Amino acid sequence: VYGAEKLHQALLQRPKGKPLLT
Repeated sequence: VYGAEKLHQALLQRPKGKPLLT
């Protein structure tokens, strides 16, 4: 999945208080 890599990077850059996979 191509978007998976970008999503992972976004999760690492985002703060732990605001997870995208909640």
